Amino acid sequence: AITRLRSGRVRVCAFPSANATVVPEALARLAADHPGIRVQLLEDEPPDSLERLARGACDITLAFTYPGLRESVPDEVVEIPLLEDQLTVLMPIGHPLARRRAVRLADLAEERWIAGCPRCRTNFLHECAELGFAPDIAYTTDDGLVVQSLVAEGLGVAMMPGLVLSFLRLDRVAGRSLEPAVRRRISAYVLREHLRIPATALVVDTIKEAAERRVGC
Repeated sequence: AITRLRSGRVRVCAFPSANATVVPEALARLAADHPGIRVQLLEDEPPDSLERLARGACDITLAFTYPGLRESVPDEVVEIPLLEDQLTVLMPIGHPLARRRAVRLADLAEERWIAGCPRCRTNFLHECAELGFAPDIAYTTDDGLVVQSLVAEGLGVAMMPGLVLSFLRLDRVAGRSLEPAVRRRISAYVLREHLRIPATALVVDTIKEAAERRVGC
């Protein structure tokens, strides 16, 4: 009976850097300890991933939110906080500010920036507006390797989450902490009624354990 309870298919939808870090570790643990559970892996960014959850196209969503830009979660959805992911400023290793241990976003107001798509840069623009400036965005890309390659060539500076930097870091790029720190909150979201399904609850717990083992994010 217990074996039947811990079997079945669970659909997990996460954003790319979670699918490259937290999720594989959780899936490996599940495959070893609970081979009866089959996880279907999907990939999408919020808010699209949360919309998938709402319409029943996945069972668990991993998504991130930023302070000041967080939207309320519907009553039928449970949010399980996983980790706080700190953002880092990337600059060429020869940049004058690279001599500092940490930098203020205001110190970078005159820099050229590399940023993500218009929707992806919402928090970045919000942080800059709070400090009274509009960043000069010279290049747009959502590819972390492209971002770092442009930074390495001295074409601009960028902000990147620690979760991405945990598996992607070019030697010619310097990373510096922001003062004050800027973090995104990564959470798992699941419909309240689905948490009563043993296989789904077990996958959520395993993802949470994998997230808790992350250090430096």
